[in-house]
Amino acid sequence: MNTIGKIIQDRRKELKLRQPDITKQLEQFGYFINPAAVSSWERNVTQPNATQLIKSAPASPSRL
Repeated sequence: MNTIGKIIQDRRKELKLRQPDITKQLEQFGYFINPAAVSSWERNVTQPNATQLIKSAPASPSRL
């Protein structure tokens, strides 16, 4: 079973994005997230809230 973290990580790598690229995308929507937070999401230590997850989706044309 894929976790949210695994899905985010796989999609980010598929798009050749770095964790700071995801944080920059979120900054455009007023969410200032540290790249360490993205790392925590990907390792399933923490999870993004629904708003963060939705706002990070435009990071790719086909969505994260």
